[in-house]
Amino acid sequence: MTEDEAAKMGLVPTHAYAVIDIKTVMGVRFMQVKNPWSHKRWCGPYSHLDTTHWTSELMDALNFDPSVAEQIDDGIFWIDFDSVCGYFTSIHLNWNPELFTHRWVLHSVWPENVGPKRDIYNLGYNPQFSLTVTVPDKKPAAVWLLLSKHIMVTEENTDYITLHVYNDTNGERIYYPGEPFKEGTYVNSPHILVRFNAPPGTSSYTIVVSQHEKEKSLYFSLRAYSLAPFKLREVPLRYLIEQKINGQWGDLTAGGNASNASYMHNPQWRITIPPGNATSERTGLLLMLEASKSFAIHLLLVEGGKRATSAMGCPSYGSYGKNPRHLLEVRELTTLRVRLQADKIDPVPSINVTIYERHPTELFGQEIATSGPYTNVIQGVTTGEVVLSQNETGKNRTWQKRTPLTDTIPPSPPLSTYLLIDLSLGYIIVFATHDKDIGGEFSAIIYSDRPVNIRNDR
Repeated sequence: MTEDEAAKMGLVPTHAYAVIDIKTVMGVRFMQVKNPWSHKRWCGPYSHLDTTHWTSELMDALNFDPSVAEQIDDGIFWIDFDSVCGYFTSIHLNWNPELFTHRWVLHSVWPENVGPKRDIYNLGYNPQFSLTVTVPDKKPAAVWLLLSKHIMVTEENTDYITLHVYNDTNGERIYYPGEPFKEGTYVNSPHILVRFNAPPGTSSYTIVVSQHEKEKSLYFSLRAYSLAPFKLREVPLRYLIEQKINGQWGDLTAGGNASNASYMHNPQWRITIPPGNATSERTGLLLMLEASKSFAIHLLLVEGGKRATSAMGCPSYGSYGKNPRHLLEVRELTTLRVRLQADKIDPVPSINVTIYERHPTELFGQEIATSGPYTNVIQGVTTGEVVLSQNETGKNRTWQKRTPLTDTIPPSPPLSTYLLIDLSLGYIIVFATHDKDIGGEFSAIIYSDRPVNIRNDR
C-alpha cells in the first residue's frame, strides 16, 4: 500500500500485527488484532468507525462496543478475514519454544550515551554476546536467536534494530563491522529472529546487537533456542584499565599518511607496561583511535617506546666518497639525532645518513650512529639517538649506546649503556645515496637539546 492508502485504512505499511483472538460469528470469520504500538487502528469494515455492520448480537458475541472503543485507542481492533486477505501480505503461525531441548535468555541494556549514534565504523561499544554450540551428531543443528525489545511506553516504535552473527571469532568482541556470517536487516519490529545451522562439533560465534541510529537507551532480551547444547553469555569487557587521551591534528602535527614526507610529525604517544609477577599472563592491549567520520584515520603500534621516525630498507651500499658531508661541532653534553629527506627527487632514491668521528688522516673515523640500511621511504631516514660531549681539555667525546660495555660510565646523567670515545677533531655527517650519480635537492634536519655548529666539510 501507499502511505495515503495505509493512512486511510488506519494501517502501517510493512508492519507486523499480533493476532490475539479468532472467532466465527453468524458465518463471518473474525480476527482480533493488536498494533504493537498500542495505538492506530483499522478503519475499514467492522472497525470502531463502522456504522453499518455492527449489530447488538454481533457486539455481544465479540464483546465489543464501537462507541466505547472510539473513545480509547489501544491499538486493538476486530477485522473480518476477507479484509485480512485483501490488506495483509502474510500470516505467520507462532512456534512453540518448548520444542527445543536447550533454551536460555539474557536481559540487557544499551545506554544511550555508550558509543556513537551510528555503528557503521565501530562495533566496539555495541552489546555483544558469545555463543558456543556443541553438536554431538554428524548433522548440523539449527540455532534460533530472538531479540526482543522491551516496550515501556505507548508510542510509535522508531527504533530500527537487528542482530549480526559473526563466526570464527572464538566468541570474542568484534570491533570492525566487516562481513558477518549472518547479517541482519534493520526493522522497527520489537522482535528480531535469526536462524542458522551450527556444524557438527564445537563452534563459537559473536552476536552483535545493532541499531540503525541510536537515539535512546535500548532495553532488550536475547533468547537462544537449539536442539544441541550451547552456552550463551555476554562478552565481558576484557580490559579493566582504560585511559582516554584527547588530541588533535594541527599545523605542525597533521603529517598525513605514510606516503608523505611529514608522516613522522603525526601525534605520537609512548605506552609503558610495568612488568608483572612471574605467574601473571601476558598483558592484553587494545588501542582505539576515534575521530570525525570525515577523516580517513590510521593507527600504528611500533615497538621501542621512542618516537617513530623512519622505516628500514634493504642493507646495501654504494660509492661513498662522492656523497655530501658536513662537520659537526658540539660545545657541551648534547643529545642529538640527524634526519635526511630526499622527497623532492623523483623517484625518491634509497638514502642513508651516518655520523662518524673525524679522523686526522683518514677520510672517516669510527662510525658513531647510522640510519641503518638504505631505504627510499618518503619520510626519509634518521640516525638513532646519540649523546655527544666535549671534555675539559677541549677534546670531543661521544657516549655511544653499545653492548657489552667496555668503558667507564659517566656519573651524570646516568647513561649506563653508553661507551666513552675520545675524539679531538669533531664529527662528520655523511648524506649518502645507494646509487652513484644521483642529482637533486635533499634536506637534513638536526634535532638536538643543545646548540651545535654545522658546516660543510669540503
